Amino acid sequence: MRRRAGVVLINPETEEILLIGRKKNNQDIYYVIPGGGVEENETYPEAARREMLEELQKLDLGKM
Repeated sequence: MRRRAGVVLINPETEEILLIGRKKNNQDIYYVIPGGGVEENETYPEAARREMLEELQKLDLGKM
């Protein structure tokens, strides 16, 4: 079984949470929290931080 880590990001001023939109095979969009697989010799907190930073780098903050 693959180990996975995720993180819930909450804006304390607006109480909004960050969700990532995904779409597979021309189906409807669904939303997930930032996260992904835990690599070998990586702790869950390390993986959660890495995944969070990867997702944040993809964001277009001008659209928020």
